[in-house]
Amino acid sequence: MIYEVAFEDGYKSIDRFLGKYIGDCASGKHKNPAEAPEPRLRLVTPTVLLINQQIYTESIQFLRRKPLVFSHGLLGFDLTSLIGEQTLLAIPHIIMTDTGHDPQNFKIHRNLDGFRALARGLMYFLRTEDRALQKFEINLDDQAMKDHIVDCYATLPANFSCERRKTSNIIYQSLKCLRDIPTVTVRGWLPDLIARDLERVMVSPRNPIVELPEHIRRKIYTMAGNWNEAGNALTRYNDPDTSRPESPRLYTPNVFLIDRTTWSEAVRTMWDTPFTLTLSNTPKANRDDLFDYISPALLLRIRHLHITIKHWYWLGLISQIANYMRVRGHVLTSLELHFEDNVIEPVCRRLGRYYPTNDLAEMFLPLYVLRGLSDVTITGSLPECFASPLERTMRSGWETEGEALMQEMLDDDDEEEADEDEEMVVCSERRIFRSMVY
Repeated sequence: MIYEVAFEDGYKSIDRFLGKYIGDCASGKHKNPAEAPEPRLRLVTPTVLLINQQIYTESIQFLRRKPLVFSHGLLGFDLTSLIGEQTLLAIPHIIMTDTGHDPQNFKIHRNLDGFRALARGLMYFLRTEDRALQKFEINLDDQAMKDHIVDCYATLPANFSCERRKTSNIIYQSLKCLRDIPTVTVRGWLPDLIARDLERVMVSPRNPIVELPEHIRRKIYTMAGNWNEAGNALTRYNDPDTSRPESPRLYTPNVFLIDRTTWSEAVRTMWDTPFTLTLSNTPKANRDDLFDYISPALLLRIRHLHITIKHWYWLGLISQIANYMRVRGHVLTSLELHFEDNVIEPVCRRLGRYYPTNDLAEMFLPLYVLRGLSDVTITGSLPECFASPLERTMRSGWETEGEALMQEMLDDDDEEEADEDEEMVVCSERRIFRSMVY
């Protein structure tokens, strides 16, 4: 009974202090609220907790049952000037709300900035594993604020500078660093997409990678999920000095298996990285199939493709890539193709014959039906009179009725082959991103 009375107000003294400070500023006690002096703060420990160890152990449980409510943000104060760090870590239930005052009243000094500072402060102190937090509620219910943010996101560009939008973004970016909280509830003027994602992320297991700065995370993803290992393996397994008889083994890099957040960031980094193939040596039997080194599903997700061919026996690889992308669809936006012919081209030059020969030109025909690319560069032995029309064609779409009919006929011819390959393409999400390990 004594403990219940002693801790009846719980942590409400923090809200009362901030409410009084706002009242003094709004009442005109200070001519300029922005210049209002901040009151001196003194953190105290309730007397009942100082009597002895036994009473502290019995009574502290009554205090810990009370939620810590922030209904004013922080205004211009630091979080640890209002509550001790160790006390904050021991609180199991925190509520963040805007019911204390109008969040759009800009006469209140550092009004919205106080909510942003609160989110940053909670992120900084509570992302440790030593916390006792079990329940986190975000109840930002101001209707005028919600109407403004909804209209702002719907009508204005993403880079538009808006204090209200900035506040919602910072709250989201800060609090999503808090993980492994059993119960999280988010409602109010945060956009629904942000609110639902915040709930999902905050209850998910802790992931130290996502807490790192973005540029460091991108470096990790680039090194750990480098799909160019597939191209390196293709070169390595066809090296004349390589005598290992075993076939390459496809695998999923571990960085894609941590959780969905890391997966989504890692694949975006990977997609921005060009997939590079450098083919210099004569292909070896049973080691020259591209799909032994990269899955068909991953091939279709390549956006930037760089191919260097220094032996004309590898030209069949162009046909394999182009035909598969044409049948299945692709997201390819740029292609850099460098072809060095040290066999046929010198002979044609010496004999004064046209180059490329008909047989060689046919090896590049599949590229003519790979359309819609934004950037195509073809260099090397191919003359400009051959390479330039091919580049223009690949950058164009199916513009004429005849070309559209050609595409339809090609699709019909490949329909049976596509059906046979369906099982090879359909794979689980985790098996999509496969490459070489040895």
